[in-house]
Amino acid sequence: MSNQTTALRLRDRMVWMTVAALLVASFLPFLTSSHIVSAAEVQNRSITISSSESGATDVEYAVSFDTATAGNVEALVLQYCGTSPIIGDVSCSDTRSFDWVDASLTVNSQVGITDWAVDAANSSSTKLILSRTGGPADPGASTTISFTLGSSSTDGVTNPITDNSAFYVRALTYATDAGAIAYTPGTPGTHVDDGGIALSTAELIDIAARVQERLTFCVGTTDPGAACAGISGNSVDLGVLSSSINLASTESTPIYAQVSTNANSGVSVQYIADHLDVSACVDADADKQTNDTKTDQCLNHEADGVTNTIAGGDEQWGIGITAHPEDGTETTDALTPVTAYDSNGTTEFSFAPNVATQIASSTGVVDSEQLTIDVAATSSLTTPTGLYTTTMTFIATSTF
Repeated sequence: MSNQTTALRLRDRMVWMTVAALLVASFLPFLTSSHIVSAAEVQNRSITISSSESGATDVEYAVSFDTATAGNVEALVLQYCGTSPIIGDVSCSDTRSFDWVDASLTVNSQVGITDWAVDAANSSSTKLILSRTGGPADPGASTTISFTLGSSSTDGVTNPITDNSAFYVRALTYATDAGAIAYTPGTPGTHVDDGGIALSTAELIDIAARVQERLTFCVGTTDPGAACAGISGNSVDLGVLSSSINLASTESTPIYAQVSTNANSGVSVQYIADHLDVSACVDADADKQTNDTKTDQCLNHEADGVTNTIAGGDEQWGIGITAHPEDGTETTDALTPVTAYDSNGTTEFSFAPNVATQIASSTGVVDSEQLTIDVAATSSLTTPTGLYTTTMTFIATSTF
């Protein structure tokens, strides 16, 4: 072999050795870097938070994951990061006022490993270390580890302060407490398992609805049914009076009044009317029944607002509630007649002239409760002829 050939081979060998050396040198930083450490990834990992409100305090964080490998575990690091869930990524500077460590933060509802305790001395607002009080032990592979941080309104976690913003938690298990204490985002060191979890805050939505004060009241001479749907009519004819007792319910139609209200303190139903007459009563301010004046053009009535048993041929008149059915959705009658106007038969009626007089009331809400109000009258032999009339006004007043 010539000297020239030998020289060429030596030169080629030197070139390949130089290239190999350069390749080794280029990969050396990655091979020796402290933040690239072999670890298995935990599965089924999640963190459920009791509130996604930004800046919320004392939030419960329920952590759960399945171990990937067997081996002793003594400590766990939960690293908050506002920018990246990647283990070993040094970019983790966005704190946004997040805080793991409440002065009384507790670890509750522990499963899989049941002796976690907060290492408050070595934890910070963004790095939470949990240490096992019983020392290192192997939970085994594919073991579900779960627990809840915080348990009341005074010992939970503080959420980031930005609305609708993602944030992350990196979870790493360590064989020793020392390994967890030495952890930094860019230098996680040797550990057993790890995994990243994404979370997010959310804007609170305020929902408002208004229920206004409500009173529905109707009066007429036709049965209205529910919600005053069929109410009509405004005239009652008692017919030709004589010594017998004439009733509106048999001569023409009674009066119907129906009320609904959401007033918590109830409703009062009143009426106001003048005498049933042709002309002024002889003694309008006095009790007509007591005075027993049967020769003026004004029908007698019992002492104002007092139950009166009307007898045929003895000039008298009045009104009475003969029924109060429930037409609404409520199952019990809430509207109660006043005793003087609660007719127990066809002859008990009352009247009080020219003053608002209560005939029924409730102590709470009322749904489509109805009053059937009958009118009765009789005349004596001396009652003057004429068209006897009056106008009756009904009033419903709710107390809210």
